[in-house]
Amino acid sequence: MRLEELSQQLKEMWAQSPSGERVATMHLFSIRYCNELADFKVRELSDLSEAAGGTRTYGTEMNKMVNLSKYVQEKG
Repeated sequence: MRLEELSQQLKEMWAQSPSGERVATMHLFSIRYCNELADFKVRELSDLSEAAGGTRTYGTEMNKMVNLSKYVQEKG
């Protein structure tokens, strides 16, 4: 997926997330799409977050979750 497609997906996930769970949703997004995000640099992840309506600092958080994804998996 391209950066634009990923930012749209994150934006949609945020729109559907429960109130007060925006950061948790961003973490889930990062784990769910870890394979697509793995080659992005933090700057590019920051651009993705900003394009989706988030702050640039979420790029660092996304990078952490991509690294953590080796050790966790999403519950069904």
